[in-house]
Amino acid sequence: MTRHPASTIPIGSASTSTSGATSRRKLTADHDDPADVDVFVPHPLYGAAGWVSVVNPGARTAETVIALLRDAHADAQARAVRRAQARIRSAGPLGPGMLASGRLGAIIRDIQAAVDG
Repeated sequence: MTRHPASTIPIGSASTSTSGATSRRKLTADHDDPADVDVFVPHPLYGAAGWVSVVNPGARTAETVIALLRDAHADAQARAVRRAQARIRSAGPLGPGMLASGRLGAIIRDIQAAVDG
């Protein structure tokens, strides 16, 4: 029995369908053997969470794999931007409140600015 390295791709918000579960069902409708080559199968451990696996992606899966990876990358970039903006808007390490005002708030903001560089 030949073992093939698997490429694992998360399907969820990166899918082009209405939900990750719907997409996963469409992609894996005819396949459930994790050893199948160049087909989408439910991920052996994370299938219930909407993940699929592709063993040795090839001609049948390449276009979809690339699209899913691009979508996942775009989602990750958007999350990074949102998190960075949330840190900038934050008035202090505990958010707006007592530590965010007065002299102590100014000190905390100075420290945050120095840490953020």
